[in-house]
Amino acid sequence: LVLAGLIALLVNLAQREPLPISVWFAIVMNIGVNLTQAFGVGEMPVISEAVRPMLFWLFQVIMFCYLIRNSATEKRLMVFITIMLGIVVYLGGQITRDDRLMLERFAAGSSFGNANQLSYMTGLFAIALLFWSLRAAVVLRPVLWLLAAAMAFLMLKTGSRGGAATFGCGLIMLVLTILMGRGVRISGTLMAAVIVIGVSQAWFLVADPLEVLSRRAGQHSIRSDVYRWELLDDLWNTKIFGVGPAWAYTSTANIQAHNSFIYAHQAYGGITAWPYLLWLLVLGTRITRFLLSRDFPLDRRMMVATLFGMSLCAQILSNHGYMFFSSLFAIGVIEKYTAPYSRRRIRERRWAAYEPAQDWPGQTAYA
Repeated sequence: LVLAGLIALLVNLAQREPLPISVWFAIVMNIGVNLTQAFGVGEMPVISEAVRPMLFWLFQVIMFCYLIRNSATEKRLMVFITIMLGIVVYLGGQITRDDRLMLERFAAGSSFGNANQLSYMTGLFAIALLFWSLRAAVVLRPVLWLLAAAMAFLMLKTGSRGGAATFGCGLIMLVLTILMGRGVRISGTLMAAVIVIGVSQAWFLVADPLEVLSRRAGQHSIRSDVYRWELLDDLWNTKIFGVGPAWAYTSTANIQAHNSFIYAHQAYGGITAWPYLLWLLVLGTRITRFLLSRDFPLDRRMMVATLFGMSLCAQILSNHGYMFFSSLFAIGVIEKYTAPYSRRRIRERRWAAYEPAQDWPGQTAYA
């Protein structure tokens, strides 16, 4: 993984392309994690068990951002991960005692054995495939709808309340896109009709998962007990260095906070968590500018905003949601479309547009 990430980094530098802002923030977060391990926890930096996941994530961010710059590779990557999720569930999926789908932690699904994590990933890729189908070739649309239906079915089988809510928000954004977007209303209406017919014909498959989901929706979640005033003491105690992943339990509920910012603050300290929060604010600002622009069709702008929102929900409701394959994919898509909307790039375009042409000795005039 490190070798593949280094190759992607070297190719990016050889092409003299600036590194995405997400890569720089990932580097800063890795520095914070290493400082916490060295000075806060007293363990070896770089190679310790707590550092390795963050280091691997850094190289994954580099690879995803580099690969998704190519539109064809973006689509191939989406299909590949979707098929991979289906194969992994087939090999390592099991139904727990409460009728939820999860993966064998020590078998094929060791990298995402948690049911909630599987739910966020399958839900985001289902929505991404449906957005792609709005402008895909006619012969390709049934394939994309079938893949999206499979991902949505797996999402329901996990019984994850957060995953279902996130998927529902993505569906609402998709419907709004179909209603408002030009050039996608016919294909969107056809897709909606196919979905309604498919659900009506396959209701026996989704009835049980929906019943499990509705039953869990009325149950109390211990995760909500984390958010009490005493949590501020936990954050104050880790304002600089964290206590490490093994001891990152909140005093309010005695569990690891299912929130990426709070968990990062406790495990890796404020020197890691606050740059992470700043990174999300930077991406959110860029996406706002991207949405308000007219440079891309509305459906493309809505797709980018939807992927960011679904990835953000996963990060709000899980320990390290930014490490999910779905979030990595969303980061790559966001960097691809919103990099021109950074403040520096906007200032450069304005300067190029309004600077009067001047004749320099030995140079041609420029605007």
